[in-house]
Amino acid sequence: AAAARDVGVDAKYSAILGTGELQAFVSRGIPGVTYGGGHIGPLHKVDECIEIDELVRQAKIYALAAVNICGVQS
Repeated sequence: AAAARDVGVDAKYSAILGTGELQAFVSRGIPGVTYGGGHIGPLHKVDECIEIDELVRQAKIYALAAVNICGVQS
């Protein structure tokens, strides 16, 4: 959430009904989170899409999260 906040996104923790790669880890007792940008409405449907600005914002969030996890000093 800190990385999202750093780029102006109010990320919220919530449960999802879908499945993904995370389930393989959680079922083996390995904790984790899944995160995706945009709104759930147009996802996984015909003409699935995300705005370019949102894609760039999400790339920044992933990069900041990686920097934070790896302990890189700026």
